[in-house]
Amino acid sequence: MEGFTYSWSEYVLFNPYKGFRYLTEYDGHWNYVSLLRTLPDARGGAGSETPVKYLGESYRHFQTAEAKTTFVLGEFPWQVRVGEAVEVADYVSPPRVLSAEISKDKEVTWSLGEYMAGADLWKAFSVPGQAPFAVGVYENQPSPFSSSARAVWRYCALFLGIALLLFIANEVRAKDRLIFSRNYVFNPASPGEHSFVTDVFELTGHPAALEVKTETNVNNSWIYLNYTLINQDTGQAWDFGREVSYYHGYDSDGSWSEGSAEDTAVVPTVPPGNYYFRIEPESDRGYATSYVVTVRHDVVVGWWFPIVAGLLILPAAFATWRAMSFEHMRWQESDHASSSILSGGSGDSGDRDDS
Repeated sequence: MEGFTYSWSEYVLFNPYKGFRYLTEYDGHWNYVSLLRTLPDARGGAGSETPVKYLGESYRHFQTAEAKTTFVLGEFPWQVRVGEAVEVADYVSPPRVLSAEISKDKEVTWSLGEYMAGADLWKAFSVPGQAPFAVGVYENQPSPFSSSARAVWRYCALFLGIALLLFIANEVRAKDRLIFSRNYVFNPASPGEHSFVTDVFELTGHPAALEVKTETNVNNSWIYLNYTLINQDTGQAWDFGREVSYYHGYDSDGSWSEGSAEDTAVVPTVPPGNYYFRIEPESDRGYATSYVVTVRHDVVVGWWFPIVAGLLILPAAFATWRAMSFEHMRWQESDHASSSILSGGSGDSGDRDDS
């Protein structure tokens, strides 16, 4: 970022069989670096924002900045001077980073770095104590969430497919048989007991869902129906109440409506047998309400599918959000961060000190 100075450390390693390698460290983030033996495909030129390709992998431009040597200690395979400056362009494809060092006379040196955990280095070199804690997200730090997000989405797709197949199989198997349909009129002002029982109807086949649909003529009124489904042979009962209300009118905002003159209830897994309903109606006194009760057996029950889909997608979406947040933090430090995100920053490169 423009106006900010970053400092990092570079360590030179030598092996008589492998030659020179380098370790870089910034805020607890380490990279194992080696010079390239072949040039990458940098069609836009070193330092440009055009992606660079190397060994079939595409690297995205991260940052271009000036690097200055501020401190030198030890033996190097080339002459290093404090104050030397080069332009450095980094291109990332986590966990790797391609870096181009461009000298003042336009000589370009390419290197490839691979992210390493400090704990692995401490173990490899038998360094006592613990590695410095890594701060923030580094430019080529592999995301710990991207692979888990992909795995969660794979499982999500698998179980969604299974749920969809079950839903389709249930829909194909469902008979959706009309069992019972009667018209009734309820007048709360009429004397006597208002509750009654229906004719007996038979349910055949396997245990399945029973749909009870109530269609009324309510108009700016309501009716409440307490249903009790009773097995004539066993006495087993299912008790449930349904309120049907519909209101409409006009106000300062125009016309409005609320509720519906129809209602549907589903009783799950009703076994075969002989059944009847006990119905107990209630409504506003002074309003006679007609209603039709329609019963269908072995109907498709689909409410569970969106619930299952939501429960499956929720953890996948959370995993994706974590992965995106990690990438967002990574690119905040790049030349391509939004100025609205980086307070006071313009998205241009800044100075970096190389020690």
